[in-house]
Amino acid sequence: MKFFRFITAVAARVNYKAIADDADIDQVTCKNWLNILETLGIVFPLRPYAKKVLKRTIKTPKLYFYDTGLVTYLTRWPSSEVAESGR
Repeated sequence: MKFFRFITAVAARVNYKAIADDADIDQVTCKNWLNILETLGIVFPLRPYAKKVLKRTIKTPKLYFYDTGLVTYLTRWPSSEVAESGR
């Protein structure tokens, strides 16, 4: 059940701490599980782009799912259009 709460939190949030809090796990476990999701090809991090290299390294990458249907199922949104607009 914790993993299901975790993956649902990943679908709705982008912050490691918020995901870990929602899933009731620690941040180390959160990062390990995100690594698993990335390895399985379920999510991918979108690294920030900035002209300044230091700014790129400081910014946190955003997580995106390859399958929008999975996101709508996990977040209980009625359609993929709602997921696309973020409302």
